[in-house]
Amino acid sequence: MRMMGLSELAYWFSWLLYYAIINIVITSLCTGVLYGFLFKHSDWTLVWAFFFCYGLSLFGFVTIVQAFFQNSRYAAIFAAILYIALHLVQYLVAGYDISQKNKEYASLVP
Repeated sequence: MRMMGLSELAYWFSWLLYYAIINIVITSLCTGVLYGFLFKHSDWTLVWAFFFCYGLSLFGFVTIVQAFFQNSRYAAIFAAILYIALHLVQYLVAGYDISQKNKEYASLVP
């Protein structure tokens, strides 16, 4: 794309806009379904904002992980494994016998 004159900013902004639109659609569908059944007493705008911010953070996570790989397949596999591994950290520090300092260190994991 550089050979055709596309700048880096336009390239990355196009991907951000593309996934933001997909994120808006998925967030709206999830909010509509869950608000009707599970979150009846919550403010729907807060539920929507939570899902939207979570989706954008996942986009940032995947963008950072894929920067270290040449092959997109390996990047996707590694990102999925890393996401699950980082999610499992909360179960390592869930007990009452874990010190407060270890819980604070675990809270720094993204």
